Amino acid sequence: MKKLIKKHERAKQIIQLLILHGPLSFRALQRMIEPYIKKRRLLDALKRLQQRGFVNRRFERLFGGRGIFYNLVQYDEALAELSEFMGLPVSKLKQPHFRYKELLHSECCALWADAFQRLFPEVQVIRDFEFKNNSNAEQIMLVSANELDLHPDLLLVFPKNGDQKEIALAVEIERSYKSVKRLRQKLKKYANGTFVDGIIYLCDSRYIANSISKVYETKPLQTSKRVGHYSENFLLFGDADSIHTKSFLEMLNSRLRTVFLPSWITYLRDTRLNSRRDSKFDLSAPKCWQHEKNQDS
Repeated sequence: MKKLIKKHERAKQIIQLLILHGPLSFRALQRMIEPYIKKRRLLDALKRLQQRGFVNRRFERLFGGRGIFYNLVQYDEALAELSEFMGLPVSKLKQPHFRYKELLHSECCALWADAFQRLFPEVQVIRDFEFKNNSNAEQIMLVSANELDLHPDLLLVFPKNGDQKEIALAVEIERSYKSVKRLRQKLKKYANGTFVDGIIYLCDSRYIANSISKVYETKPLQTSKRVGHYSENFLLFGDADSIHTKSFLEMLNSRLRTVFLPSWITYLRDTRLNSRRDSKFDLSAPKCWQHEKNQDS
């Protein structure tokens, strides 16, 4: 039996996604909204939101000039009306300006944030532009809201649950090559100057992953007093495009061994920082996962 959708529910779902993630394309909105919505109904809902002055349609210099993204209108009058419609304070609706060069990266971050939230319903996913309103993120990263270069794209915070510890994972989505100096600065910060328990680098190409791996293998990072005892498994690499398949659950550690993401996270949550050892990580996927994967392939 199909779930009945109440009046205005689709509009509020769209607005909530735009609040969480910033500008999104039609494709991303259709993928993330639940339950599934047909193309025509989503177009109608977006049109009504534009007519009410809540949403802008942005034409950008992407996809041969056909890049269309939707974002929340940021005028004071519109924000006041939107605040009343959503039952949220205006401060929750204000967003930074996203330049067109940032849109594809921002949308990739949004899709991964949505995927992590679906996979781990208990996790708190914090986007980089939310740090200024999140004291917990600043305390974990030990940076101020203004130190943007040292913020991860996503911060995943898993809460304490029984015997499981609270852990924080930094997620970086790398679509282009970064200088060795910048990579070294960020990796040293993660290893020695934060409370993060692990890093996930989602890369657009093997070349980018290899450049990060070479910097990570340098002595100052491998001998970190905080995480050196599990340095092989402090950092994981994944394929940024794997989000479109179930294979995104399989990643590589710094020694290029296959790691099953849920198993890695479970070990980190079950084990105190000082007790973690590379030799103790259970990196394998359960047999049921392998069977399900083989059926889908």
